[in-house]
Amino acid sequence: MLEPFDVKNTQLLIHRFEDDTKLDNAYLYLGFQRRVRRLSSGQTTDAFLGSDIMIEDFEGYNGRISDMKWTFKGTRNMLLPMYNHNDMTLDADTHQDSEGYQVVSFGGKGGCFPNVTWQLRKVYEVESEPVDPNHPISKRLHFIDAQTFVIPRNITYDRKGEMWKSWTIGQSHPDHHLPVNKGSGVSIDDAFSMIDTQAQHCTTGQFKGIVDPSQSPVDTFSVQNMRATGT
Repeated sequence: MLEPFDVKNTQLLIHRFEDDTKLDNAYLYLGFQRRVRRLSSGQTTDAFLGSDIMIEDFEGYNGRISDMKWTFKGTRNMLLPMYNHNDMTLDADTHQDSEGYQVVSFGGKGGCFPNVTWQLRKVYEVESEPVDPNHPISKRLHFIDAQTFVIPRNITYDRKGEMWKSWTIGQSHPDHHLPVNKGSGVSIDDAFSMIDTQAQHCTTGQFKGIVDPSQSPVDTFSVQNMRATGT
């Protein structure tokens, strides 16, 4: 993480096993403490760094398949936040890095909504229910884009079955993003918003997504690397 200042240099590393029955290994590096601590499996459903997001919420769902009971609800057409990053309203005033990259801007009520265009897309609607009865939610509805299989939209329900949170993660076409991404065919995570509809507030974030395997050697995904780069 680059900003805000109180979470700068925070890093999260998750090792997920090919054996889906094995628990993940998760590690968190906190910049202000300059140390790595191991996360317990239960912390993946805690508020991450005091935000409206659980680690399990990342990218629509970040957990083991075996942790949920899955139900296919059908196919539908719906609007999804999929767009060309370079054609959007960009936040030049407050977010621009040394290479001139600009993230998309946010607006709307509370500044909770990315200023992007939406496309009518074919989606697969899938419901997930936690196997663990102590899980903080009762279910999620995932709307999976049929072409790319990313999850741009989720609705999360609390234990009472009432709508709790609305997840949006904007997806940029790689040919209209950074030059390095052109031709990769990978949908780029670009900006997210998690709106707590009950508490009436949100958590937002913007990314600089780079699709370049040469920047991700195996030794990057280690606790030792977190310590070495977390300055």
